[in-house]
Amino acid sequence: MMYRLLYCNKVFCLFIILLIGVEVATAQKKSSFAPIDPHRITIVRDAWGVPHIKAPRNAEVAYGLAWANAEDDFASVQEMYALGAGRLARIKGKAAAPADYVQQLLRIDALVDAQYETQISTEFKEYLDGYCQGINAFARAYPHEIKLKKMFPVTPKTILKGYCTSICLLSGIDKQLQKVMKPKLKVDTIPMSLGSNAFAVNATKTENGNTLLVLNAHQPLEGTMAFWEAHLISDEGMNIHGGLFPGAVSIFHGANENVGWAHTANSIDKVDMFRLEMKSKHSLNYKIDDVWYKLEKNKAKIKIKGLPFKLKKKIYWSQYGATIKTKAGFFAVKLFGNEDIRAAEQWWRMGFSKNYTQFHKTLEMQAIPIMNVLYADRYDTTFFINNSVLPDRAAGYNWRGIVPGNITETRLTKRLSMAACPQILQPKSGYIYNTNHASFFGTAPADAPKKQNYRCKEMGFELKHNDRSLRFEELWAAETTDKPQQMTMGCLREMKYDKTFPKTSPFLHNLDAMRQLDPLKHPDIAPLIAELRAWNGTSDTASTGATVFYLACLPMFKRFDNSIKVFENDLHLTETQAVSYLENAKKHLEKHFHTLHLPFGKLMRLQRGDKNYPMSGFPDVLAAMYGKPQKNGTMRAFRGDDFILYVEYDKAKKYPTLSSVKAYGESARPESPHYNDQMELFLNEGVKPMSLDWNDVQKWAKRTYSPLVETDL
Repeated sequence: MMYRLLYCNKVFCLFIILLIGVEVATAQKKSSFAPIDPHRITIVRDAWGVPHIKAPRNAEVAYGLAWANAEDDFASVQEMYALGAGRLARIKGKAAAPADYVQQLLRIDALVDAQYETQISTEFKEYLDGYCQGINAFARAYPHEIKLKKMFPVTPKTILKGYCTSICLLSGIDKQLQKVMKPKLKVDTIPMSLGSNAFAVNATKTENGNTLLVLNAHQPLEGTMAFWEAHLISDEGMNIHGGLFPGAVSIFHGANENVGWAHTANSIDKVDMFRLEMKSKHSLNYKIDDVWYKLEKNKAKIKIKGLPFKLKKKIYWSQYGATIKTKAGFFAVKLFGNEDIRAAEQWWRMGFSKNYTQFHKTLEMQAIPIMNVLYADRYDTTFFINNSVLPDRAAGYNWRGIVPGNITETRLTKRLSMAACPQILQPKSGYIYNTNHASFFGTAPADAPKKQNYRCKEMGFELKHNDRSLRFEELWAAETTDKPQQMTMGCLREMKYDKTFPKTSPFLHNLDAMRQLDPLKHPDIAPLIAELRAWNGTSDTASTGATVFYLACLPMFKRFDNSIKVFENDLHLTETQAVSYLENAKKHLEKHFHTLHLPFGKLMRLQRGDKNYPMSGFPDVLAAMYGKPQKNGTMRAFRGDDFILYVEYDKAKKYPTLSSVKAYGESARPESPHYNDQMELFLNEGVKPMSLDWNDVQKWAKRTYSPLVETDL
């Protein structure tokens, strides 16, 4: 009997391998591009496991990129494709059902099908095809790792659907739908970043006359939105190092020999919601001006892992876009992020830029509707844009709320040019920075954009400082007041790792009610009040005040879904709330630690695999970190500081000086030596050297191979 079972299992596995091989071969026949020979691709893994991928052609590099990414995190790669295909719940269960609903509501499949042939260039189609050949080859080699067989073979359209769905979610489509849907629609499969930091300094401010750029992403530390590091080089002009998400086909932000750029999240109003005027309660006819139109009706069909049936929910389409029906009526949502499939190509083209003119020309594609861009190059040009793709909204409406959907004036068919977004180019002050705050404060006041020159009310631009921007200005002033031309990368690294709230912190001011409590009136929490009064606002591992403050803030973090929004609101904390929050902190400390004086590093932990270390950092300090509650009372760091890349351009050198670090390591596989090998380096605020020079890469090589030639993970 045992022999028969083993034989049957072998036959089944062989059948699956053959079936996938046939499907991939069929997909290849449909492609107009030649099969790629993996022997022409070289992957060098350095001591940290970072892949440096070299090949004669760009499409061959894409093949190697797909293979290397799958080696490190095939699970997350597949989840990104499943998200784009509206099949994520088949892998992750009911928690992912809202994401699949949004994908179908927005008609992502139809969007990509309609635009692919005409909007995507031939050279990028070839690049996408190369990537698909690589990921499908990996699936053939490791069929036991496939989460959903119907996801394969992956096609270029599969990849673009993943980009489109992710961009719509990152634009905040789910937050808009939450306004009218009951129960609330919660999409937590693509968590919005906590924010990020980016700094650029030109030669007028640096000690050695070089141009400096710091990329500091604040993201989930693992999963589909955790950064993965790679170096891509071809004989067709590609040579770029940086970070990208699992399943992405090119560098998201990084540096080539000539230019570098960083992204930071912005809170521009990217999504609009409209209330439609219906002919009657049960009618599908809606009116714009004096003309009646009929809604298109369809059904979202969602297959959830473990359920034998599909969930079905009615969805609609109007001239405003995706439309839903609620007890309060019909509502439509519109975003330009759901009208263009070229974002992946724009990111890819940004990586080939040789100077500011070329880079700016690529930005003019306006295919990426999210993320600020902070730029620096070897020619000492620095630039920033509060990037988004914005509609030409009429004045007189509350565009952050729900707008009437019955007049032509609100239909939003025209997009604004890049000039409508606040920008900073080559400021005389010599520096630009962004920490997700208002771009009107992104450099010295004399060089900053002026609010009155932009339609802030209609566009929803950020208008305020945040704690990180205020702290950066404090640190910048302290470093440059007496030595205005002596900024170094070392100084910027110290600023980036700063863990202290600014003296004028709006968030701390919001919570003054806790420090102002009378300990005589509240003797039970008097020790915690004393801790807060003595606290210096620093979240290092030794601080006991930071522990009390963090635990007291947990209800507020939960209220704002662990997002930076908690730091942007006037919380108006009452005495009753302040007492309640401190009482909760006391209970937590007594239950789990049996003390009210706990160093912050014993609460916040950086933990992966068999490593568990004290962690510093607090949400909305420059070295930002959020913790997820654990059963033993600690907080496991899970979102915040992760991928950091330092770039220094010296005009006298062909290649910039690069160094980087990640919070965990390059691989998401627990059995890999690179699963958590950067943790100590990260905690010690160190860096590992990186290089665009292939000679350096070969010297550092710990493993050199070609895809499919060496398949042992």
